[in-house]
Amino acid sequence: MKKLLRVVLALTALGSLACAPERRPTDIQTAGGDDYPNAIEVLGKRSASAYNYHENWNSAFHEMPDSVPGAYDTVQVPESAQPQKSEPLPKFATLSQVDVLPILSLDSILQPDSLLDSVKTVVDSTDGKTTVVRTRDTDKIAIEDSVVSLPPKIAAPLPGDSVGISTPRIVEVAGSFTYKEDGRIERFRFSDGDGDGVLTAEPGSDNVAAIELSTAWPSGEKKVRLLRIAAGDDLDFNRQEGNLLLSSRFVKLQNLDTVEVWELLDAEGKGSILDYSLDSNIVDWVGRVTGAGVDTEILEIQTRIRWVVFPDAGRNYVVYFREENILRDGGRIALEIRGERSDSTFRPGERASITRLTEKPEGDTATTSIRWSVDVDANPASYANNRLVSFQVKQRYRRGDWESFEFFHIPDVPVPAGSSEVQGFTEATLVPPSQAAYSFSGLRSATGWKGTVAGPENRIWQVRYSPQGQVLSATRE
Repeated sequence: MKKLLRVVLALTALGSLACAPERRPTDIQTAGGDDYPNAIEVLGKRSASAYNYHENWNSAFHEMPDSVPGAYDTVQVPESAQPQKSEPLPKFATLSQVDVLPILSLDSILQPDSLLDSVKTVVDSTDGKTTVVRTRDTDKIAIEDSVVSLPPKIAAPLPGDSVGISTPRIVEVAGSFTYKEDGRIERFRFSDGDGDGVLTAEPGSDNVAAIELSTAWPSGEKKVRLLRIAAGDDLDFNRQEGNLLLSSRFVKLQNLDTVEVWELLDAEGKGSILDYSLDSNIVDWVGRVTGAGVDTEILEIQTRIRWVVFPDAGRNYVVYFREENILRDGGRIALEIRGERSDSTFRPGERASITRLTEKPEGDTATTSIRWSVDVDANPASYANNRLVSFQVKQRYRRGDWESFEFFHIPDVPVPAGSSEVQGFTEATLVPPSQAAYSFSGLRSATGWKGTVAGPENRIWQVRYSPQGQVLSATRE
């Protein structure tokens, strides 16, 4: 989340169009021996400030997440209901994502020759369910798990066999790890997710496992991951090929208040988030961070990202990104990277736009919008060869001597990120309240701008600006 926030902050720090107090458009100045309205100088200075936005636009691409949280977690669904006492507890390996949930793995806690402290077995005579509760207590950790199972299902004997194959039928596996050094508690629960009452995958069933994994700290922080996975035709939850990820949801709480919610969604309408039998899947990652999850200036962060996801996670790439920061003072900052397709997505080698909108509840400037048009690198998930095609700045003012300002620049050729000079064609317009606009049209070079300013009453000036927007000459036609 901090990485996403840096996208907005990096683009916010690019520059500001705020200027020192300016004279009204009717004020007259002199340059190159000619008089001209002050608006022409203001137009130049604001254009120079807006021009600075050509420098760091590509940071938005580089700061996007490079992996899909919750999509490729390794979740081992328990297969055996009755491990021998001399064996370690089963391995429950789960999220590999950093800073979401730690890896739950008893392999790092118990050595193969470790013995359990206690094993308690309870049989329910009404439904035949057997519950086995096992514990292990050391000076560093306390472990408890329980396995609920039904009587085994015995298949008809194969030809030549006298006894059919006995298949264990697990109903639920749950447990906890309590770390005595820091008081952290990790819990896991594997249960039936399709309503047939059995966790074990069986022919004729939908074979969905519901998985809940959580970590809680004494400070009141708690992280929870909820997953639903459907086994493939091989009836093996732990063999990824053919399986379906049906849902993946992450929740972070602080003292029982929800401060983060993240969810993976199906973006293709195929009924599952990830179908591991396919070469690729398209998924949406939607999130909301509030309260203690953000800093003092931001009230809430809302994020939506669309990915193309592959079995090899290193091939994943983003095709749409939007983040909106709702500020505590009533303002907001929204950042969007979108393509020209009908669903607003883009692909490697296509054109995309980056738009940052800032709204302020107070001050002279009401809104500022910057839009960069970019040709995206043809190599998936690589943005080093992105090229800037054009960029535009729009501002609206709630008070002062100006109503609005717009700036548009097209480089002579698409340029890479970090270019110190972007020569090309510029249009800029400054609008005073209840008066006709002043509009510049001309060329930008290393020495500044040269072009025409059109003002009220069809007045025209031939103008040269320095790179800083100062008027070098202004000749009335």
